[in-house]
Amino acid sequence: MRRLASALLVLLLACPAAASACPLIDGLVDSNCDGILKIGFAGDSFVKGTGDKSELGGGYVSRIALHYPNAVVVKYSQPGAESGLLLSRLMRRVPRMKSGPAEKNLYDSDILIIDVGRNDFWRDNNPATTIGNIARIVKYLTSELAKRGSTAPVIAVSTLAPTTRSIQAPFVSAVNALLTTSRKKTLPVYLRTDLIRSSLISPDGLHPNSLGYEAIAEIIKTYIDSRAQTRAISVCKDEDGDGVYDKFEATKFGTNAALTDTDADSFGDGDEIFAFATDPIDPQSHP
Repeated sequence: MRRLASALLVLLLACPAAASACPLIDGLVDSNCDGILKIGFAGDSFVKGTGDKSELGGGYVSRIALHYPNAVVVKYSQPGAESGLLLSRLMRRVPRMKSGPAEKNLYDSDILIIDVGRNDFWRDNNPATTIGNIARIVKYLTSELAKRGSTAPVIAVSTLAPTTRSIQAPFVSAVNALLTTSRKKTLPVYLRTDLIRSSLISPDGLHPNSLGYEAIAEIIKTYIDSRAQTRAISVCKDEDGDGVYDKFEATKFGTNAALTDTDADSFGDGDEIFAFATDPIDPQSHP
């Protein structure tokens, strides 16, 4: 953990434009540079928070919202859904989400967590089929959200929390074994929720109790604060040093990625956009 924090610090120092190009929100990179830090969750009843009997309720999603008060935390939960059903529903719903209810709006997410697969047991799915479906969910959301938003979110897949149901436990363990050995770009398994203690599972044998959701929230927070930031920062490039990410110069702001001051009014593009809220391509618009 200490090594990861050091690596993050090095990246931040090596990429000073990250803070100025898109001001940090709750200490986190706004990777799509829209002024909003959005953390999204997609999955089954775990995302809904079933079994959380605390006053807060809402499972780990509600706890993540408390950790980042200036972020927008959204979720798309389908209780009882197995991986294939979640994929098909996302494919039907995501294209319409931009005009749908705010709580189901995954658009413009900076970070997106996927937690699904445990219900595949009841569909007699082979664990390999489950892994394939999860990989397809990642691929679909990466391409669709990048196409319809400004950039693809940093996506992380969660392993499955342990179950005390003896009939379901072997399947959950098999899925987790494949998830942890198959991690790659198309299957970014960075959340090890399978490591929480079985004593943190509620009496139903599947869902976490309130302390279990708290433990999972801490795992997610550690990822968001460390590896997710490393992954977000790795794409920051500001060749002209004007404080604007190159990938957003032309597409989002209309500025020239090769010029520090596109409209030549003596005020840098980054300053006009983020400090003064003036038009960086209009020489008559300046502080």
